[in-house]
Amino acid sequence: MNQNLPPLYALRAFTVAAQMASFSQAALFLNVTPGAVSRHIRTLEEWFGCRLFQRHGPKIWLTEAGSQLAVRLQDGFLQLETACQ
Repeated sequence: MNQNLPPLYALRAFTVAAQMASFSQAALFLNVTPGAVSRHIRTLEEWFGCRLFQRHGPKIWLTEAGSQLAVRLQDGFLQLETACQ
């Protein structure tokens, strides 16, 4: 397994949370708890060494780094979906 990549489940949780702008909605979509989504995001923030979301109570929004990552990951997940079809 390639140690140069963060966990795929964390990348997927990040992508869904970024699209929905909600950890709770991402959790419903992924059939996990909001706490799990939050932990996955924290894993990525530790991995990359930067914040991916700004948080203010229940509201979240992407940081500049998070926005750049989200765009690239959306393309990557689209390619994975296409390959699996």
